[in-house]
Amino acid sequence: MTANAIFWTMAAVGLGTFLMRASFISVFTQRNMPAVVERIMAYLPVAILSALIVPAFVIRDGAAHVGLDNYRLLAGLLAIGVAAKTKKVVPTLFVGLVCLWVLQRFQPFGG
Repeated sequence: MTANAIFWTMAAVGLGTFLMRASFISVFTQRNMPAVVERIMAYLPVAILSALIVPAFVIRDGAAHVGLDNYRLLAGLLAIGVAAKTKKVVPTLFVGLVCLWVLQRFQPFGG
């Protein structure tokens, strides 16, 4: 595939994505959304984020892995606890990353 073809493919995909998003924005800003749609939309960010993050925590080598030697899961659970307690992003990221680094570096559970 040539650089020119790659450029035009990326431009077309970007334009399509923009038009798709813009259509929803223009449709829903022009009129009121039904109550059921508003209720669904309130849970959408949590559902999407969970669908992206949970597999990174529990899938290892193509299979679900839950145990003490799954350091990503342990660090993630600790980070979730910090997020619930502090409701702040920076401490959550810091604690989660430091915990993951310590667990991977010292491997206390034989990971």
